[in-house]
Amino acid sequence: MFARWLKWFALMKCCVLLLAVTAPAADADKTKAKPVPPKPLYRGQLGDDFTFVAEYEYQEPPAGAKDQQPNRAAREFFNSRPKTIKLEAVQTGTIRRDTRYFNNDTFTEVWRYGGMRFVRRSYNPTTYDIGDAGSVADQRDLGELDWITADTYQGEQTRKGRKYHVYQLGNRAAYVEVDTLQPSWVESDTLLVTYTFGPPPEQPLKIDEKLLKGLQKVRRSWAGVED
Repeated sequence: MFARWLKWFALMKCCVLLLAVTAPAADADKTKAKPVPPKPLYRGQLGDDFTFVAEYEYQEPPAGAKDQQPNRAAREFFNSRPKTIKLEAVQTGTIRRDTRYFNNDTFTEVWRYGGMRFVRRSYNPTTYDIGDAGSVADQRDLGELDWITADTYQGEQTRKGRKYHVYQLGNRAAYVEVDTLQPSWVESDTLLVTYTFGPPPEQPLKIDEKLLKGLQKVRRSWAGVED
């Protein structure tokens, strides 16, 4: 009887030791399995001098979403509005110019300088609207990537011989080059945006003298100073 008790005690001791050894190992495996995102996550602010082109491709949402009335109504409203198909962005120093092309053969040209914004539209190309530069969201370099966080990081993937950091949130995915931390493309069920980055401009951007005079006039008006 005593011998049986000793065998039972030895068996239980082994089980306890096994649990003590394997439990931390399992936790370690979980920690190891979670990929570590780069720092910074991507080059969201591109600096004082840059050029890039963003191209937009639209597609219909998955078949399951079409049958839902709210989604169909939202899609019809969205399709009725002009959609961006290309964005050309250039910045030197404190001056930035964005030229945005739409799928109805129109464009807008937006200059930003000194906290102000100058907007020229294709249907009235000789006239600029002058106002404040808008919200912070309106001045983002790469607004389509605002959802990227450390929690959405999925690890690295290789595509066509290039390594990418991959981020995913719901049906959205973004691919950022490992070497440069520049985004290559971001995609969802309805939109694909591809980015092409070029060298900084050889010549600095300049604001037209007429626009500078208009800017001064607007500022005096806001300050309550009459001409």
